[in-house]
Amino acid sequence: MNSTTKKFVLNGVNDTSQVSLGGVALGRGGRKATRTVILQKPSKDSVKGAPQQNQGGPSLGRGGDKASPVVNKRNPYGGGGYCTNLKIGTVNVTTMKNRSGEVAELVDRRGLDFCCLQETKWTGETARTIGSEGKLFKVYYKGCKKGTAGVGIMVAERWINKVIEVKRFTERIMLLRVLIGKTVVCLVSVYAPQAGLSYEEKEDFYASLGKVLLGVETSDKLFVCGDLNAHVGALKDGFEGVHGGKGYGSRNEEGEMLLEFADAMQLVILNTWFQKDKSRLVTFESAGNRTVVDYVLVRKCDRTLVTNVKVAQNEECIPQHKLIVCNVVMRESLKKKKAAFVSKCKVWKLRDADVGKRFQEKVKSIAAARIKGTVESEWNSMKDCMLSVAEEVCGKTKGRGRIVRPGGGT
Repeated sequence: MNSTTKKFVLNGVNDTSQVSLGGVALGRGGRKATRTVILQKPSKDSVKGAPQQNQGGPSLGRGGDKASPVVNKRNPYGGGGYCTNLKIGTVNVTTMKNRSGEVAELVDRRGLDFCCLQETKWTGETARTIGSEGKLFKVYYKGCKKGTAGVGIMVAERWINKVIEVKRFTERIMLLRVLIGKTVVCLVSVYAPQAGLSYEEKEDFYASLGKVLLGVETSDKLFVCGDLNAHVGALKDGFEGVHGGKGYGSRNEEGEMLLEFADAMQLVILNTWFQKDKSRLVTFESAGNRTVVDYVLVRKCDRTLVTNVKVAQNEECIPQHKLIVCNVVMRESLKKKKAAFVSKCKVWKLRDADVGKRFQEKVKSIAAARIKGTVESEWNSMKDCMLSVAEEVCGKTKGRGRIVRPGGGT
């Protein structure tokens, strides 16, 4: 789904306001009642958007099965504020030479807002626009002289004007910052040294990446995406909080290095946090070899922003590596502005006989000295006279005073 920004309020559920205690919410013809979140204010008894849901009584669907909750994608979260749905992808394209059109079509068809690319094999460092009219993408990339590596980040047309910074560090690391609403999202596209290269090169890569990440603002929402050429394995095995325990295969030395780096940088490996079939975890497949080498990492504090991470299957333009799609929901709360205090005249004091008498006397004395003029000037003069006298006689309201605590504190 393309990114959308909508205002959301408290949610309710269709046609469940009259469900009795111990009763059953049924759909058409007694079939499945799909709980659909709508823009209505629920009762105090609502739970997860289901107002007045019976205690202990199930919501039944077709065939008596449990009703599946369907969240209104325009407004999936309760409370006042805004949410922006994003799709962030990452893929090792093997090469972008003579393939940019196919990659653009893939990214557009998958509805991605951003896509990190590895092994582009472009030379130089600049930006290119690819795609067709109405489906354009801008690719910021960092290549190399030999044209054997290279990284890039594709940005959908609607976000191009929101890009605020691009940093190209090496042919294996680049960074892009983009403004989403009031939040800055920082995307880092990475391509770790592949098998066969020296251990020192791999250590240097993580040392360079660590410096880059330490330079990212703590307020930015950080996403590290790419081909890290590592196997973190299926189990946590000492990396609780980093590895979600839902990975694939066995761990190798590079996987251990990646996990240690993520732990040191307070990152989580998102691929391992969502339950998937084994076939849906594999990101690389060649000559019968199936494994996971592509990952998406975020800060631990931002893990809840990601609602799903999946691997796209059967894409002809990328026969070996597979596209990873990360669904992100950016939430922004609306802060109500406190109205500025406006002082008003205490006109209700005129009901007091003494105050009313003083008001009349002052108005009469001023009126007697007034010089006659046009109707408009006399009206303005009388209005100003009555307002000023009322403020003088009645006084004006004041803002809420400070509460003086014992000892002279406030």
